[in-house]
Amino acid sequence: MNCPAVRDRLPEHALGVADHHDVHAIERHLAWCAACRKEARDLERAAATLAFAPAPAAPPRELEERIVAAVRRDHPSPPITKLGRRRGRRVGVVLVAAALMIAGLGAGAVLGRRDAPPPGKPSTQAQQQDAAFERFQRIIQSAGPDTKAAVGLLTPSGKVPWRGAALVIVSPSGDDQVVVTVDGLPRARGPYRIALTDGHGHAVPVAVVRHLDKEGGAMKGRVVARDLTEYVRVVVTDARGRIVLTGVLDP
Repeated sequence: MNCPAVRDRLPEHALGVADHHDVHAIERHLAWCAACRKEARDLERAAATLAFAPAPAAPPRELEERIVAAVRRDHPSPPITKLGRRRGRRVGVVLVAAALMIAGLGAGAVLGRRDAPPPGKPSTQAQQQDAAFERFQRIIQSAGPDTKAAVGLLTPSGKVPWRGAALVIVSPSGDDQVVVTVDGLPRARGPYRIALTDGHGHAVPVAVVRHLDKEGGAMKGRVVARDLTEYVRVVVTDARGRIVLTGVLDP
């Protein structure tokens, strides 16, 4: 992959929504190209600032509509061809990125860390589910009226302060979208791998979490050229393959 191709994909890479195969090619290129590596670092810093800044007040609904309409206008849907599949996937990436920016999503924001109840009144699982759904709702609305969405909480098997949330959007275009957040994970057990599984032993890799914020949080997303309707279980494993978080998506 040459410099122009890498730089074309760096925004997706910084947001954690680059295609699984592109990630390896990008990282191989960044290992030797100082110019692209500098641009990647700048984009990653900007993405981190956006993702983990205090959640802003909800923007006017018309602003959301203008942003999504502009994205769709600048990236019109092509005919369904092999060439169109790649472009359609990139449109999905742009829509996910735009929705994340609108929502001001960070790992803690989705999980209610910044909207936590007063001391002495711990957040219940139902409150966490509601907080995750409320934040994810912006992405769901931006995805279009013909999509189907499922949201779920990710929980640990033991009594540890790890948690997460996941959103899957199934689109008629065939380019489905996944957004997963985690929080409270120990850095020592990383990198972490996120996958979706169905009831037949099949798995779809979503992302590798190599960097966590100071509270053990991260947000990852991917556009998948596959129907994810049957993939209702989310699994997060550590570097040794041990399951640290699991959850079932609820339509």
